[in-house]
Amino acid sequence: MNWKLIYFLLIVLFLGLFAGFNMKNSCDVSLIFYTFENIPVYVSNIFSFLIGLILTIPFFFGSKKKKNKQPKEIKETLTASDGTGINTVDLKKPKKSWFKRKKESKPSMSDTNSEIK
Repeated sequence: MNWKLIYFLLIVLFLGLFAGFNMKNSCDVSLIFYTFENIPVYVSNIFSFLIGLILTIPFFFGSKKKKNKQPKEIKETLTASDGTGINTVDLKKPKKSWFKRKKESKPSMSDTNSEIK
């Protein structure tokens, strides 16, 4: 038997059992201008889950666009001092993240002194 069919049947069975056991549990759902009365709890749970799925779709497709971006092209500039071309790349500051915060390492005094000379 196909595994996808088995998973689908298990999910349908789970949703059916969830709905069956919560038929008598009802609540009032109040929107801003209207109140729905005696709505079964499982209906409000399923609708809130579906709304959450719909709201996450833009974030899912937005992350795929960033991965498929091509790297920036190298620009060639001329300097006035020696007249030779120098390859440069425009760099952006790293974005702040909630989970991956890395501290930038500070250069030591010996490194900064060698750059001054």
